[in-house]
Parts: sequence; C-alpha cells; structure tokens
Amino acid sequence: TNGERSLLRPPRLQSDDDVVRLLGNRFLRFDVHSLISSARTGAVFLAQDNKHKRDVALKIFWPHLFEEETEVRRFVRAMRTAIPVRHDNLVRVYTAGKSRGVCFTSSELVEGESADQLIQRVGVCGMLDWRRVLRIAIQLAEALQAAADHNMIHRNITPHNILIRACDDVVKLNDLVFAKAIAGTRMEQITCPGELIGELVYMSPEQTGVDHPIDARSDIYSLGATLYTLLTGRPPLEGRNRSETIAKIQLDTPTPPTTHHLSISPLFEGEVMRMLEKRPEDRHPSAAVLLRELQRVARYENVVVE
Repeated sequence: TNGERSLLRPPRLQSDDDVVRLLGNRFLRFDVHSLISSARTGAVFLAQDNKHKRDVALKIFWPHLFEEETEVRRFVRAMRTAIPVRHDNLVRVYTAGKSRGVCFTSSELVEGESADQLIQRVGVCGMLDWRRVLRIAIQLAEALQAAADHNMIHRNITPHNILIRACDDVVKLNDLVFAKAIAGTRMEQITCPGELIGELVYMSPEQTGVDHPIDARSDIYSLGATLYTLLTGRPPLEGRNRSETIAKIQLDTPTPPTTHHLSISPLFEGEVMRMLEKRPEDRHPSAAVLLRELQRVARYENVVVE
C-alpha cells in the first residue's frame, strides 16, 4: 500500500544535525564512512559508491541553503555540466542531484592536502620554495586550459580550492563551475559575507565591480593572486576591511614577490606580476599562453616539472 511504501522511504534531511547523522549510514547508493570537512556550505564525507565500487568525496549541502526549487534545478544543471570534463589536474565530478530534501555532489576523492594547508605545514614563514610553486602553477594552468576547452570559467580560484595528492604531488583544481552553480542563490548570499577576506583577496578587479566582463582572464588573475600567496605567505593586496580591500584590488599595484622572498626567479616573478595586472588585456590572454610562458620559465631555470 501507499502507507507501507512511505514507511520504507528514507526520511528527509531537515537540519544540519540530520546531515551529520548520516555518518555510518547510507545515502542513496553511498555508504557514509567519515567526515572529511564541514564548512559554511555543507559537509564533505568519505563515502563508498556501491554502484561503482570506489571511494568518493560526498558533499551534502545544508538543507536551508536551497529553498527554491528553481535554485535547485539551476544548481544541479550547472554542476552536471562538469561531469563530462576530465583532466588529470581537475577534480572530477561524478554526479550531482537532490535527494531527501538536500542537494549533493559526489566527486573524485583526493587524498592529500589543500594549498593553504601546505603553506601552514611546510612553508618557512608562510613561504614555499619558488620551484615548487612553479610546478603547481604549471599544473593549474593546464587545468584552466582544460576548463577553457569546455568554455568554463572557475570564478573562485583560491589556495583552499587547490588540492595536492599526497602519493605523487599531482595538483588538482577543485569546485569547477561551483561558483556559477550557486550564483543568485541563497547560498551565495549567505557564504560571501562570511568568507569576506578569505575569498575576496583572490578576486580580480572586474569581480569587485570594475567595468570589464568576467572571462578566463579573471581566472588568470585569481591564479596569480594564489601563486603570490604561495610565494610570500600573504595575499598581494589586502586592506583592513572589505571596502579597503576592494579599493586596493582596483587601484593599487602589489609589491613584487621578491620584496618578501628574495630567492624567487625574476622570470617567474614577472609572469606572476603580469597575471596580476589591473586590466584584463594586460594579462596573459589565455590559459594556453600562460602555460606556454610558465613552461618557458621552467626550461630556462632548469626546473624539472614532471
């Protein structure tokens, strides 16, 4: 009967606590084993995909973040555009959907650490060896080129979204199209103010309101700001509050990385500073050009990339 079927149907997840209680239980075809991280947008679990017999990163978004069905459909549709995109330097999205009242994604599990964790663990005064940063830069440029081949812009490149696999140091860019997927939703409204300086310092001038279209060159700026932070232990431009930070991003020129870290290759520094130009037309015109220039630096400086 209909009543019997309803008793067998898993209950809706109506609160954050309901999501956390998934630990040790099953969600759709996933056995939820352990909590990887919990953030403003949701919880990420290590889970077993029983259909494909593989471990995945299962992200369950907090129930209150998607209240309108139109937002849910737009989110799922945008996230599913990332599923066909495959590249060694992009975290692969396996599936996205909505079940039991919550949105979710399952993605490739990267066992390692994020770039910001790497800075804290290895960096001397928050600074990494520039050769390692160059290797990271080349792999991320390859990731951006792969995204560009599918007409995708990341929109939120930060050290937090860069994952480094422990077993082989392969660098992977995470959350492709995620910023687009939450655009205009309650999630965007909730997360942006709370992640003020942490995300803002990596935004391009055009993302802060300067009258330029947001395109692949905006991602190049954000990557440049991330590389600058990896090199120096501090973002290129940061004020005491939101408005001051935006003004600096729009108007000020960052001090060269060698001001903080003397051993950096001048050639590599030049490429990073070009990535941070205010006007998009003064930056590298594409990820392909950026990749070519970074590889040229590696050859000149005898840095082994692979």
